[in-house]
Amino acid sequence: MDPTPPLRIAFGTIPSDMPGGIAATEHVFQAACARTGRVVVLPLPFGRRGTSGSALTRVLEGVQDLVAFAQLSRREHPDLVHLDSALDRRALVRDSCYALLARVLAQPVFFKFHGSDPALVRTRSPLWRGLIRLVTGIATGIGVLSTDEREALIKEGADGAKIFVLKNAVPWRKFRVEPKPARERTRLLFLARLVATKGLKDTI
Repeated sequence: MDPTPPLRIAFGTIPSDMPGGIAATEHVFQAACARTGRVVVLPLPFGRRGTSGSALTRVLEGVQDLVAFAQLSRREHPDLVHLDSALDRRALVRDSCYALLARVLAQPVFFKFHGSDPALVRTRSPLWRGLIRLVTGIATGIGVLSTDEREALIKEGADGAKIFVLKNAVPWRKFRVEPKPARERTRLLFLARLVATKGLKDTI
């Protein structure tokens, strides 16, 4: 019998009916973690809702989520808070708030970036550079989808020991097919913008 207690991880969870890659992959990832028996999944409201309306409504939702984050951290004392995000300006402002609150609460937090804005990573603006360093400096770890994103962050001063290339989880059973005779060529279907940050080079 394994005496090691399961990890208690709070996952920032957006509604499953929200469109986009985060909802499609991260609920699968959380369920897979829970099935191992080594992770206790703690849900944490996070991210934009499908019913969000005005900018004021979204700001109020964000404040409510920060309060819920603080309450869960104090009540449950999770080993880690895992937040799915993206490295763009709007998300960076939000993530800076979470990073500062995590420091106050002494709460380990992991940010997984589902894509990065290359212009933002290379920006010379003291404000945006400061926010990027704030988030990457406070975070226990950072997840990115490609080596290009990792190298770009390291080039701009982020600690490479904290940055990990993590692919999205997919429900592979949906794509299971019976084996077919071997082809002379391997075929790859790629559905995304043909840019370096999408990781096609990594896949090949």
